[in-house]
Amino acid sequence: MLNTAQAIIDPVEMIVDTIKTCVDPIKTVVHTVKARVDPVETVVHTAGTIVSATETIIDTVEAGVHSRFLCRETRIHPAQTPREPPEERNENRRDTRDHRHHIHRHEHASILSRSVQIVTRCDRRSVLSARSVDNCFRINSVEGQRQAQGPARGRSRHRLGSMRHSPYTCVLWDVDGTIADATPGIFPRLLEVLASFGLAAPDPATMPRWVGPPMYESFQLLAGLSPEQADDALGRYRELAARDGYAASVDIYPGVPDVIRDVAAVGIPQATASTKPESQVAAILEHYQLRDMFTAISGARSGTIGRNDGKSDVIGWALERLQAAGADTSKPVLIGDRHHDVEGAAEYGIPVIFSEWGFGDHSEGESAAFRAADANALRSLLLH
Repeated sequence: MLNTAQAIIDPVEMIVDTIKTCVDPIKTVVHTVKARVDPVETVVHTAGTIVSATETIIDTVEAGVHSRFLCRETRIHPAQTPREPPEERNENRRDTRDHRHHIHRHEHASILSRSVQIVTRCDRRSVLSARSVDNCFRINSVEGQRQAQGPARGRSRHRLGSMRHSPYTCVLWDVDGTIADATPGIFPRLLEVLASFGLAAPDPATMPRWVGPPMYESFQLLAGLSPEQADDALGRYRELAARDGYAASVDIYPGVPDVIRDVAAVGIPQATASTKPESQVAAILEHYQLRDMFTAISGARSGTIGRNDGKSDVIGWALERLQAAGADTSKPVLIGDRHHDVEGAAEYGIPVIFSEWGFGDHSEGESAAFRAADANALRSLLLH
């Protein structure tokens, strides 16, 4: 009997010893798990602190937003809205504030929800700091306020233009007949030069043909002067221009300066590409406070060296100077009023917007990509 009992006890003792052997590693695992749970509890505690801080930020921002709206409403001029009875006006303002309050409460709740989700995804290897949650909240809150408020009253049209975009990466401008009407100065000087050669005054109907192309070329083609005479005539003409002042008797076409400023406001680089002497181009833009709108100025060179500078030359220099300034010239467009603009741009594969208010005949713009009847039409082609 004892032998039988002993035979049973021996295996049981072996099982107990085996169990003890297994329990020790389990205890080790338990201690290890507990050691890893403690940091997780710390993370949870930190997350709770962050949520509380975020709620405090929400309350503070809401108070500031409501104060701002109240201030904006009290600055409304009586002429901007019809007069209402005091009771109706107060009720309408209260409804507006309630509606805005609801919008911002909804936005803030959404932001808080996203912040909490981020916190709960933290593990032992990363803990979201209060500063990062605060920054996240600030960014989304400000954007939400801008969307809810819409365009600010009194914001300039040029700032609103920053929301537009252009199909072009840079804009090249002809000057005479596109930006400026210099004929009040050009024609009297031209007549004086022609008279000095004993030539009669041209037919008034043909005078616009002198505006746009290089003057050296026009003295030969339109006045019949030899190359030597044309060179002399060009020198006399430029002396008269310097005497009178390059910006004297120059008018700017209506609306064009606004287009130039709008294009600059959206960050599109601009350059002139005029066969007018570069010094004269700069003087005109400076006089009308447009110089700062241009990244580069390109015009004909002064002196004898520049007498044959054509449209393709000044376009090439404009592109080079834009590139040197870091501008993207992959999708340029040229605005001009003569066939010289269209032909010169074609050498670079540049599309042309033909300015119909200039001196070119209607047929000169047949190969242009687009036509613009006025500054408003030009703006719609440049900015969408």
